[in-house]
Amino acid sequence: MKKATVDKPLNLAVYIDADNVSWKEAKKIRAVILSIGTIKKAVAIGEESRFAAKQGWQTSNWTSVCPVSTAGKKANATDFEMTMRMGEDVASGKYDGFCIVADDKDYITAVERLKARGKKVYGIGQGKAPEKYRELLARYFDLSKISEAKPAPQKQDAKVKKQQSVKRNKCECVCADMCTDFVESDGCIVWMTNSGERIDDYDLNAMWD
Repeated sequence: MKKATVDKPLNLAVYIDADNVSWKEAKKIRAVILSIGTIKKAVAIGEESRFAAKQGWQTSNWTSVCPVSTAGKKANATDFEMTMRMGEDVASGKYDGFCIVADDKDYITAVERLKARGKKVYGIGQGKAPEKYRELLARYFDLSKISEAKPAPQKQDAKVKKQQSVKRNKCECVCADMCTDFVESDGCIVWMTNSGERIDDYDLNAMWD
């Protein structure tokens, strides 16, 4: 009888076109990528001005950034830089798949080359990617149709709630039975037992923990 095989998580290289996708989508993008595999490398590439502000991809704790100088270069300098780096990474053999975060048709050739090397390529964008580009991908994720998950409100377990209520009642009983006197010490009221011993909150809590 053959043993069931478990698919190994894909080691992914992630390339983000910072000129094409807003950094405000960072959390959503990361969640999508982790549903595919393991992030081994993630870099946001874009014009220098994209990283000049206090807020941007440079504030993300899961990506590195690569500012591209556009001085003396064509308008698609970011596309060229991303394509070149992906070519270097596929040659290294370190990655099983690639995630391209962009809706740019200029990456069609890059996707074709990655697939020719046996790599799975995923696309993440804002629903603006051309159909030809989407058809080449193993899967395309439309961020405009993905809502960011919100943590569900935690409901207190009825049993725990009852135990806390019992504990509070016991403490109140202790105060009623034992704290029959008090003295003023440094401007604070200190409860005392019948035998003259001081009772602190710490002692009461420890008694029922």
